[in-house]
Amino acid sequence: MLEGGNSSKMIIDSGNRKNQILINKSLFITTKIGMRGVSSKEQVVEKVQQCLQRLQTDYIDCLLIQGPPTVADLKDENFHKGMDQLKKEGKVRFVGVANHGSRFQNQGDTMEKVLLGAVDDGRFDLLLIVYNFIQREAGEKVLDAAVKKNIATTIMKSDPLGRYFEMKERIEQMKKSGEEIDDRTKSYMARMEDTAKQAEAFLKKNSLKNPGEIKAAALKFVLENPKVNTLNLAFNNFDDVRNLLKLSGTGMEPEEKSLLAGVEEECGRLYCRHACGVCESACPDQVPVNTIMRYQHYFETNGSEKFAMEKYAHLDCSKADLCRNCQGLCESACPYGVPIQGLLNLAHAQLSLNSGLM
Repeated sequence: MLEGGNSSKMIIDSGNRKNQILINKSLFITTKIGMRGVSSKEQVVEKVQQCLQRLQTDYIDCLLIQGPPTVADLKDENFHKGMDQLKKEGKVRFVGVANHGSRFQNQGDTMEKVLLGAVDDGRFDLLLIVYNFIQREAGEKVLDAAVKKNIATTIMKSDPLGRYFEMKERIEQMKKSGEEIDDRTKSYMARMEDTAKQAEAFLKKNSLKNPGEIKAAALKFVLENPKVNTLNLAFNNFDDVRNLLKLSGTGMEPEEKSLLAGVEEECGRLYCRHACGVCESACPDQVPVNTIMRYQHYFETNGSEKFAMEKYAHLDCSKADLCRNCQGLCESACPYGVPIQGLLNLAHAQLSLNSGLM
């Protein structure tokens, strides 16, 4: 998605007059808008105008509709009429869709269904997809469909484990919180601890000093797929920029492929699969597991603590505080053996303002 070279001018026909806009070929500017509460073309246009003002730019290369819950939401004519107008005005060049699963399993379609619906719709130029070396199946179906229709693809959640390898340290923090821990809590913490010990043993066995070595291989795995165009990454500092950009154009070494296979086998239980939500139907309190664990990913892996806490605070449904004394039906329903009850409790502790560790 990044192009080199100098800036050039592009002539865009907008009815009876022609607008000249400056296209900066060194950057591909992408942003997203949500459609909740939007009921007219004019509101869509106004939302994009606000994006232009905040970004201090005259145009956006690709405007994505953020997280449409169903295939039907992709076909919102207010959105598409707004895009048609903005394209004619030279303010938007391409249109895309981002999706990472339903907010809650019974309140929308899966990521796979939504994005395949976007491919069939024919009006989208780019898809933002969850895909990584552990969670491949749904992403590969979407990638296969997209390449046949010449639709660009950007991958998010490409590093599935992030800081999960530090789980042992966080379990110790939970134990030292000073609060009384009941037997049920001790039980799910023990399951988390077993998983953490297994991951720690894997790191020692393979002489890995930090998860960054696994992250580099994980990103290479995604970039090596010829159906992938680029990655959506968070850069928190200049070291991130230097370390991550140099991976572009590099291939995986045989030892890296073996490393990822071992990580998936030995540490896959650490990862609550993004855009999954299989366990949610088993929850008697309708806790939105997929959404909460996504916010936890923002907090831990992306380093976006404030953003994640704000998103969690504004959830207008059940939260993970209900998980502490639950029977753990989500764990029984998880096909991957993830200690999700404990992860949800940890997420609540980290994402909640004025919350203790438990």
